[in-house]
Amino acid sequence: MKSLRLLTLAPLTILSLSANAAGNNYFYAGAGNVGFDIKGAEDNKIYDNPSFTIGGGQYLSEHFSIEGFYRYSNATDSASTYEVDAHQLGLSFIATTGPLGDTPLELFARGTGAYTIVKGKDITDGDRKSVGDDSTTGLNIGGGLQWNMNADFWLRAEYIYNVVMSDINDFDTPDYSGAQITIGKRF
Repeated sequence: MKSLRLLTLAPLTILSLSANAAGNNYFYAGAGNVGFDIKGAEDNKIYDNPSFTIGGGQYLSEHFSIEGFYRYSNATDSASTYEVDAHQLGLSFIATTGPLGDTPLELFARGTGAYTIVKGKDITDGDRKSVGDDSTTGLNIGGGLQWNMNADFWLRAEYIYNVVMSDINDFDTPDYSGAQITIGKRF
């Protein structure tokens, strides 16, 4: 249990230790459809529910940064019998191309280590009965386009894909992917 706490606190610790470098920090918020595709659920179809992300980061150089984030997502199978709430804490390393020519656009890639708490619920009879909580760790990759609107604000569109994740409850390695849009502020 202590190792889980350490894993959960690691992203926040790293960001707080590096917070002394002024002018290279940023925070962001976003929404998208990043979440689980419930394997083993009836018909294996998911209604997309928005995922929400908040995070903060620090530029290590012109082309590299580190981020810590929290993401919430929810997925329900098409027969409305099972629901998954996922709470994710992660640490990402970002690499960017820098400005593309004379434009305010840049490409970026992300590698993420994440700890996810999953809360399953049986919603067959309209109630939301807990069927247990579980946790997992995983590695995600992603990439996208960043628009630097001005010196203070940026907007990102990205796709995130799960590369490795341990099993959760009765589901074999779950699919975890999706797109999101985030807006960030430098300070």
